[in-house]
Amino acid sequence: MATLDTVDVGDHACLVAADARDSVAYTRAFVADGALFGDKVLVLGPPETHGLGPGVTALHPVQARGSLMGAVRREAREAGAQGYRTLRVLALMDRMWPAGATERTIGEYELGMEAFTAATGAIVVCAYPRVHFADGSLAQALSVHPHHAGMRSTVEPSFRIFQARTEHWHVSGVVDADGAQAFRSALTMIAADCPVVRLHCADLEFMDAAGMRALVQAAGAHAGHRVHLVDVNDTVRRCWELLGYPKLDVPVELVP
Repeated sequence: MATLDTVDVGDHACLVAADARDSVAYTRAFVADGALFGDKVLVLGPPETHGLGPGVTALHPVQARGSLMGAVRREAREAGAQGYRTLRVLALMDRMWPAGATERTIGEYELGMEAFTAATGAIVVCAYPRVHFADGSLAQALSVHPHHAGMRSTVEPSFRIFQARTEHWHVSGVVDADGAQAFRSALTMIAADCPVVRLHCADLEFMDAAGMRALVQAAGAHAGHRVHLVDVNDTVRRCWELLGYPKLDVPVELVP
């Protein structure tokens, strides 16, 4: 039985579904949970295909007035004014991008949703049918979600990066050659809007030379912006020193 019982207020979760029918089952469960907990439900995807019932707002990206994120923020503000507990958003990604999407497009959208969730305490679930998205796209999507729901993916990312609060982000896992490109892409987008990014690394196990090179490149992509690594373990700090970065003029600093 499709269920999203593990998803709670303030969660931004990536749902990997088997196929479109699986997505529909999770959609119905998501809507039912909204009615149970008193949440306003917003489904991003064509409204005519799901039979979601009354009280559910369905929005296709082309129907949004202005930007899609602007429309989602308006729904969040209205939810509070209307007495709902929170806004509950389900994004059907195969309907958002019927022709597929690049890893950069996915990263930009998901990092925007991550910032929105952290700022508002909404519930956001992004559903990716396994048959519609390539392995690289799924890995990118999973890496920028702090939570995972649904079936286990065959492509688990080596790291995850997600927001704690404004200008504060967490990275966990391992950033190595396999995930360096995705890490660079995500951090470059994060740094674009943050003059100083504080990247909390308490749950970062290891970062190899490729990961550190990606870190420096991402930090240097925006003139005058910097990245501060917080709570770096001894192994990562030692690798940073052995590669000579403390002696170079790079916009990255390891801080206590």
